[in-house]
Amino acid sequence: MAFETAFIAGYAVLLLLAGEGLRRLGRVSTDAWSSRLFAAYRAQAPEPVDPAGPADWPHSEVPQLHTVLAGVASSAATLLCVAELVRHHDRLAVAVLAPVAALAAVVTGRTAVALRARARAPQAS
Repeated sequence: MAFETAFIAGYAVLLLLAGEGLRRLGRVSTDAWSSRLFAAYRAQAPEPVDPAGPADWPHSEVPQLHTVLAGVASSAATLLCVAELVRHHDRLAVAVLAPVAALAAVVTGRTAVALRARARAPQAS
């Protein structure tokens, strides 16, 4: 197996892990008032501050942005593996790259479905 094949397989796995990290980061609350940074202020504030709603921009688009970035990373992993399979298609290279390419394709599909579902969800106004 060529070094290039092993490098591409490892790089594709790193891209998939980075994409999954971005998807998880998109699920984190972006409301500043729920953070620990303002905990002391909230304890001393005479009246509670109205928190930003989920439809308030830019907070409403953060999960979608992270999902798109995760989709780009998983698409790149898929494309790299497929291109490498076209270049090097001996048995060992196929045995290494085919599972990584299949996993990347599944993750890309799952990310696309999540992005479509988020786009179809009714926006609160």
